[in-house]
Amino acid sequence: MYKSLITSGCSFSTLRTTERRGLPGWSVHLEEKLSKTGLLENNFDEKRRKKSYVGVGGNGNMLICRRAVKTLISELKEYNGEEILCIVQISELHRHQFWNSNYQNHHNHDGYEILKLYNKTNFDDSERCRLSDIHYRNFQNDVNDELNTLWNIFTLQNFCVLNGVDLFFMFMNNEIKDRLFSVPICKDINKLPEERPDIKEYLIENINWDNFLPNGISDIIPDEFVLKDGHPTSVGYEYLVNKELEAFVRWKVRKKMRKSLTNV
Repeated sequence: MYKSLITSGCSFSTLRTTERRGLPGWSVHLEEKLSKTGLLENNFDEKRRKKSYVGVGGNGNMLICRRAVKTLISELKEYNGEEILCIVQISELHRHQFWNSNYQNHHNHDGYEILKLYNKTNFDDSERCRLSDIHYRNFQNDVNDELNTLWNIFTLQNFCVLNGVDLFFMFMNNEIKDRLFSVPICKDINKLPEERPDIKEYLIENINWDNFLPNGISDIIPDEFVLKDGHPTSVGYEYLVNKELEAFVRWKVRKKMRKSLTNV
């Protein structure tokens, strides 16, 4: 039985949905389901949930994984690794993080968002589009985005292996997964090392993809359970848990138990 559940991700993994009433996200639905079936200790109140379910809207994958590690470090002071279940949702690859004197951890989508942090917000829509264009043309790089996400998945995976924590992943959608598996062909030997596929191939080969839910969240939840802003409703997240996520976790746990019995 698990005694702790940790979840991390972007706005698809917040404690409450984007609905006006702030209904429960998938973390709460999964917690309730696992508690009823005896796989998770039923000791979660709202205070505990806010501490353990650390998904934040707009987070890029570096912050998503880093917030998971930070929460794991705290929980490992109270529980053994095998008593902790961690589930992380991978978000869009182009989301980046940067440090700011006013905000320790911040994410940005484009150049406009960076300037907004410095209270420079007197831009009309055309200027905002121009700043976004400058950002994507000069600072955003698809290969680097893919490498960063793979590296953060790899690092979090190794942290959990070293500490005996069960870790599972989900993608926000299948498109993100497909991009990570598309290894670029780079014939120019003068390219910088980070622009060549060698390290990407290594990361792909050494990440345990069996620990990923086969389909992305958006590809599982029917359109009827999706809001106009693209986020699932609480009913949609409950559908995700009942349709695939809870069964996936239980299957992985049973598989692990059978393996441990075989090795005795």
